[in-house]
Amino acid sequence: MCAWAGWRIQDCLFCQCFLKERSLFMSQLVVLKIGGSLGNQTLDVLAEAVRAILARKELPVVVHGGGPRISRALREKNLELPFVQGQRLTTAAAVPVIQQVLEQEINGEIVFGLRNRGVSAQGLFGSAGLLQAQPLLGMERTAGVGRVDLSVLRPLLNSPQAVVIAPLATNAVGDVYNVNADTAAAAIAAALPASKLVLLTDVPGIYVDYPNGDMLTDTDSDQLWDLLQQGRFAQGMYPKVQAVLASLEAGVKECFVVHGGDLAALTWALADNFQGGPARGTRICQQQQTAIFEKMEAEQSHA
Repeated sequence: MCAWAGWRIQDCLFCQCFLKERSLFMSQLVVLKIGGSLGNQTLDVLAEAVRAILARKELPVVVHGGGPRISRALREKNLELPFVQGQRLTTAAAVPVIQQVLEQEINGEIVFGLRNRGVSAQGLFGSAGLLQAQPLLGMERTAGVGRVDLSVLRPLLNSPQAVVIAPLATNAVGDVYNVNADTAAAAIAAALPASKLVLLTDVPGIYVDYPNGDMLTDTDSDQLWDLLQQGRFAQGMYPKVQAVLASLEAGVKECFVVHGGDLAALTWALADNFQGGPARGTRICQQQQTAIFEKMEAEQSHA
């Protein structure tokens, strides 16, 4: 049985908190999560996506990771750390290294890259009071998100720009914790609340029994939860699946997992009034929404 099989949506603290703490904005908000392996193609795709979101009078929030860059920096310091259920175990000695990579390197590179492509962007550190850490048992300085302080984020959402967030959190005494970027993105999407969460990764979508199984295309939270309990996902996909389930539970309308270098896939995920069509990744919605789409497709096929 999968080690995550005992995890339940209602146990996720940020779901409980954010269902009570929401903020209304004049514009729809879309949360994008990207990895830390940045190249010109990734930044080109991201810039086009942000430009499209802004053109629709919506506001993009970008949360970035730093996986490979962090791993390399830790190796240089002889601080190689294991992954536990898809999340990096972070020691106190590793925190300054991770903070340097995420906040002083990658965050600025993304902001500069977007601006250099004609897109307005502003960086924000989760450790600057935005994300409250919820320490994970046995994971030292790795944490989930206990709360998102929207008062830190709101001022940056008053302008048509991308807000680029580095996923570190702090506790009550200011200690910095490492947070999985998927987890941070889901927490922020739930807190706003965002209309859509899009996770950009290095595979086309969520695969069952990877690498030999099939990719999910249009699914719902119930099916995803069942597959999670059965241990049907690769270890690296678990934080993404958990993030998707938690954000849907907290009220985000739909989530997508697509390849970060595929502009067509990202365009598909960002489409308004999603009505299906050829899948370019994995779309996940709440169970009732999927039932409606299936009914519509059945009616069209019999028309």
